[in-house]
Formats: sequence, structure tokens, C-alpha cells
Amino acid sequence: MGDPTKFSNLITYYIFNLGFVILILSELFIFIYTYQKKEKKGFDTDKGTKWLLYINSFFCIFISLILVSKQVPSDIKDTMFPPIFSFIGICIIYIGIVIRVGAVLSLKRNFTLDVQTKNSQQLIKTGLYKYIRHPAYTGSILSLLGISLAFKNIYATIFVFISCMICYHIRIRIEEKVLLNHFKEEYCNYKRHTKKLFPKIY
Repeated sequence: MGDPTKFSNLITYYIFNLGFVILILSELFIFIYTYQKKEKKGFDTDKGTKWLLYINSFFCIFISLILVSKQVPSDIKDTMFPPIFSFIGICIIYIGIVIRVGAVLSLKRNFTLDVQTKNSQQLIKTGLYKYIRHPAYTGSILSLLGISLAFKNIYATIFVFISCMICYHIRIRIEEKVLLNHFKEEYCNYKRHTKKLFPKIY
């Protein structure tokens, strides 16, 4: 995927593409994993935010590719980070995948792609959830940012960051209302000791 000339060498290009393939496969795994475990008796209060996140992912990948293409003016296309950022971006893609898959597996039956609670649901506060409340989203944001950084385009990275923060803020706001209503004081206490997406930051 992408133009090999945007990378310092072919090895970096192939490692990037391998990461992208793994990212797609991991999302397919998560979809199948959650679909099999989804319970119809759960209370679904998604309000369309699942599709918002899908659209955001497509937008972020599209903007990362289009802003380094020949179709855009050179003053945008050539506004680049130093070459080392390509390697940093690729590393962030892989880190994001590990975080997201790890977060999903930690929640086990409690994880769904929809905003949904079940009567038997327990609040997970161990592992990554000891530090942040939405590590699966953190992983997704990191992977999408990693893609834009891999192409080194400054404008693309800015657009991806802003888009992710807006879309995931909307999703988290809806999700936390549901969780607060379900877990009540337990979730209030949990919020006091954790951040949303990034430890000690946000």
C-alpha cells in the first residue's frame, strides 16, 4: 500500500505494508470475536458511534495516502517530518495493534463494537484498564496516527489527530454515560483514578 518512494528503503516499505495487513487482520479478528460473543439481551445504546469510528478510520487512511500523492500541491505534499518519523510511525502502528488486541482480550465477553451493557457485566480494572479507561481506542488512535507518520506528511498527521480526537471523544462521552448508569458509584471511583486514553495526560 502506498508509494514505495515515500519510504527510505524497500525494507521499511515492506515492514509498513506488513503492519497494515496485520492491522486489517486484527480488526477482522476483533469483529468475529465480538460478533460470536454478542448477546441479544444486552442493552445497545450505540447512537451510531460505531459507524462514526468506521468512517473515521477510512478517512484517516485516505487522508494519509492522498496528501502524499501527485494530486495535491507540492507545498502540501512535500511538507514532511524528518525521515526517522517513518520508522517511528511504523513502530507506533505495531504498538497500537498490540494495545488494541490486548485490551479486547482483557475484556473477554464484555467487549463489543457497539456500546452495550449486560446485567452480568463486571467492571474490568486490571491490566491496561488500571491506567486508562479505553485502551482499545488508544490502540486504534495510535495505529491510525502511525500510518500518517509513516508517510511523514505533517498535514496528514494533524488531520488524523484532530479527526481521531473528535470522533473518539464523541464515542467515549456516550459510552461513559452508559457505563456510569450501569456501574454507578463504582465507575465514578474508577474515573477518579484513571485517564480516558493516555496515562497521566488525557
